[in-house]
Amino acid sequence: MLTINALMKYMRDEKNISITGGKEKKQLMNIGYFHGYKGYRFVCDPTQELKYNTFAELMAVYEFDMHLKSILYPYIMSIETAFKSHALETCIELCSNDFTEVYDKLLNKHTKYQADSKDYKDALKIKLKIRNIVYSTVSERYSQERPEDKNKMITHYQHQGKPVPLWALFEILTLGQFGILIQTMNDSTSTRLAENLKLYYSNADQDGRIVEAKTRFMTDLRNAIAHNSVVFDCRFMKSNPPKKIKRFVKDEIGIEAEFKSFDDFIALIIGLLLKLEYSKTEVKRLIRSYIDNTEKLRSKVPIEIYNKILGTETKRKMSTLLKL
Repeated sequence: MLTINALMKYMRDEKNISITGGKEKKQLMNIGYFHGYKGYRFVCDPTQELKYNTFAELMAVYEFDMHLKSILYPYIMSIETAFKSHALETCIELCSNDFTEVYDKLLNKHTKYQADSKDYKDALKIKLKIRNIVYSTVSERYSQERPEDKNKMITHYQHQGKPVPLWALFEILTLGQFGILIQTMNDSTSTRLAENLKLYYSNADQDGRIVEAKTRFMTDLRNAIAHNSVVFDCRFMKSNPPKKIKRFVKDEIGIEAEFKSFDDFIALIIGLLLKLEYSKTEVKRLIRSYIDNTEKLRSKVPIEIYNKILGTETKRKMSTLLKL
């Protein structure tokens, strides 16, 4: 393991990055060599290296990334809460607040397929998986050794000898786990959920799976932000964006989104916030904050680095968003 001075020398001698003085040494110490420099030296893939001239340029990219996470975190959490709230309302409306009833009557997507078919078996496996997730999560939240670590809602219902209501279960499920739950919903339930969120398009989403697609797609971004991972180059994406997501951004925002730059995630989030009836003032505040962040980056790095990170369409796309 090299010392911080040796790492600075390596950056100068091997990577031709100018880094000197106590200030930059402290900055490198604060962001961490492996989390900081190693994480921000490329775009998407280690072979797509960013050719920094100075450490200040690397810090500009780091600060751009950190600002992205700070401005988006509350909105991502708000979208997650809204999806869960509408899903809860939909389940109660169509069935009850009891997980067992909902599990039997609404989480039965597998029944749309022929018994013993591959689709049937795959869907049934997911249904069984979410049941295991729910019960194991309840057990985990109750079984904490220290009383202060126990989930009070779970403890209350367990001590009362009552089943944990659906609303309490939704509180303890992660966004990824919640995504698995709505993946098991039958078509009529998923369609009603999409309608309640004003996301249903009969011509483009006949099975109402748009909420499922959005939840699963947003989970990677949400987790990256929550765990302070690098997000500026969309490397957190674990799969290609579903066609339903691209269609939504095109129809609602007017932007052809391929999600190869962060601009398209901003467009998706803006589209969802508008559907959730956020005020135009609040939405514009987010757009302008993102624009300010991109302009700050542009002023601090060479155009080659900027274009590698964001491409050349940021101004046009943000102008389209502001006109909404």
